[in-house]
Amino acid sequence: MKLHAMIEHLAKSMRVAFAASGQVYPMYHYITDQGQHKIFTVPMLPDKDFVAALVRQVLAEDHAVKVLSVYEVWSFDPVDKADAYKWIGRISEHPDRFEMIYIIAESLTEPSLCGSIRINRNPDGSGILGPLQIIESNQAEGRFVGLLPHGVKH
Repeated sequence: MKLHAMIEHLAKSMRVAFAASGQVYPMYHYITDQGQHKIFTVPMLPDKDFVAALVRQVLAEDHAVKVLSVYEVWSFDPVDKADAYKWIGRISEHPDRFEMIYIIAESLTEPSLCGSIRINRNPDGSGILGPLQIIESNQAEGRFVGLLPHGVKH
């Protein structure tokens, strides 16, 4: 299964999960080198480096060749690059911030993709999900990017 199709399928599942609970919990859906699909969650502990290391360990030990990571994150639409850089590390403080479901899709054989679904919150706290947007993204960095054991031949 190609990453694009995996994101579309997972996004449908996230819509169901969001409708049931009003939020999405971090989760990982991966495919092993034997073609097995597996899903697991890890609580977002205060030590994010520990969580990222744990996820990397699970993926390496199980010989993952593709992984989709799902998070609920803050975002905003910057006016320009200077505005974007000004808010790095503190987007949750931005007056025009919004929530989104963010999907990072990685593969040992395909370019990385990112999917996003904007969450439009109502005054009562409930939310309405926007459309899925998918972009190719090999420019991302961070502790939860590059989770696969690159360069390892299975």
